[in-house]
Amino acid sequence: MLALTDLLLRAIKPRPWLLACVGLSLSLLAQSSEQLDSRASDPQLVLIGTGEWAPYVEQARDDAGPLGRLVSTVFNRAGYRVQYFFYPWARDVYLLQKGSIDAVMPYVCTPERASFSLCSEPLVRAQMAIFHRRDQAFDWRELRDLEAYSIALTKGYAYGAEFDRARAAGRFKVQADSREDAGMRLLLAGRVDLHLQDRAVGYAMLKRSFSPEQQQQLLAHPRPVSRETLDLLFRKDPRGEKLRQVFDAGLQQLRDNGDLQRLQEAFEAGDGASWQPGF
Repeated sequence: MLALTDLLLRAIKPRPWLLACVGLSLSLLAQSSEQLDSRASDPQLVLIGTGEWAPYVEQARDDAGPLGRLVSTVFNRAGYRVQYFFYPWARDVYLLQKGSIDAVMPYVCTPERASFSLCSEPLVRAQMAIFHRRDQAFDWRELRDLEAYSIALTKGYAYGAEFDRARAAGRFKVQADSREDAGMRLLLAGRVDLHLQDRAVGYAMLKRSFSPEQQQQLLAHPRPVSRETLDLLFRKDPRGEKLRQVFDAGLQQLRDNGDLQRLQEAFEAGDGASWQPGF
């Protein structure tokens, strides 16, 4: 019998870009299978899906950044090990719903997400801000003020209950992209008027991926669109419930000893990377 790879390659013409897509798809399928095998052989291994979202989560860091450090600390103290997988946000949710991973983070626990996952206690508080060009006279007080503007959004994001309802009702002109930096680039190019992004993430992204001149062209409005807590979302099954209970109990210890408050203050001061849990 032909291998799946051979069957797929025989079914398509040899276009390099298409072969690359097939290879990537097969790699992801194989990786998902390996994840399931790993969990079956080691129930103390917790598989968590996340995405590049500095300063909260960073793929280049061995500990996955400050929130990865936080989550790993909680599970390690309870006798578990954690492995992180970096995917686009929508794929994280897909793998969680299929049961290929145990949890995803950091996510806002919306009613829709609570319908297919179990939400942890809050990790930290975040603000969703509106970035705009510095040379653009912009102010707003109510969501209806935003209806006159074109807005760049990121696929898989939640922007707060009120904004998400208005968006679902078709009140805004939006462009959505799965690439994390796409909104900033559209804004710089003048292809949209506004970009909604977590305030800390937006400024970290500008500092990391854009030139000093580009950074000076953009700023965030002081009025946030929403203030939300970021959570860990677990699979909605017995294993997910057990892991949530373990995690929430350990997180409470960090809340009681002041570690969570110190982490919140570090993020607000723009120095989340320096946070370390106490012992």
